[in-house]
Amino acid sequence: MVAEPAEILAERLGIERDEMGLIENALIHPSYTPEHGVPSNQRLEYLGDAVLDLVVAEALYVSHPEMDEGNMSKARISLVNETVLAELARTLELGAMIKVGRGSKNAGDVEKPSVLADAMEAVFGAIYLSAGYDSVRNVIMNLLGDRFDAAAKNPGASDYKSLLNEWVDAEHNQPVVYELSVSGPDHDRHYVAQVRMGERVLGAGEGRSKKSAEIEAARAAWEVVQGA
Repeated sequence: MVAEPAEILAERLGIERDEMGLIENALIHPSYTPEHGVPSNQRLEYLGDAVLDLVVAEALYVSHPEMDEGNMSKARISLVNETVLAELARTLELGAMIKVGRGSKNAGDVEKPSVLADAMEAVFGAIYLSAGYDSVRNVIMNLLGDRFDAAAKNPGASDYKSLLNEWVDAEHNQPVVYELSVSGPDHDRHYVAQVRMGERVLGAGEGRSKKSAEIEAARAAWEVVQGA
């Protein structure tokens, strides 16, 4: 007998199956909804985003009383961004469980960072509603693992836009410029950003918001200039 995705995911997350009541909804991409008439995971994603922010903010506040507001914000941002969420989703092999429409499936959308990150947040929302705050907090903190300690130890290390700006200020006499394009329907926007210095493209990134796309572009650019 083949195990259901919810059962597999519950085992990987280390929680009871009865705490995963809404997990099937969390794995439904918006492209699947028109073809099958079932709700997408967008509402759970919205809730999960807020839950994730609260869990990380609370953990930073409680475990690091020496940190000021600015450093707590930097640490939190480095932990709740699209890149980290997509990485967490990949460790759970979440992409294979997400239900997408035919067009999105053919395009390989389930492996896009934005799709994986959205589903990961939706899973957090589902666990919160089905099992409560303590359970979802344990899941999130276990998944973050060493990432949390690293972010708290060096809060600004993943602020790629600031790091890139500092490098440009020190090494060059011209600013970086972010160019943005957007595609997709209103309910599923997709942003692509390029970061330029003069005529040179330093990096590119994509995301579900302007901010996340620019952060991904800055991260790619930072890796390029550090390797130069």
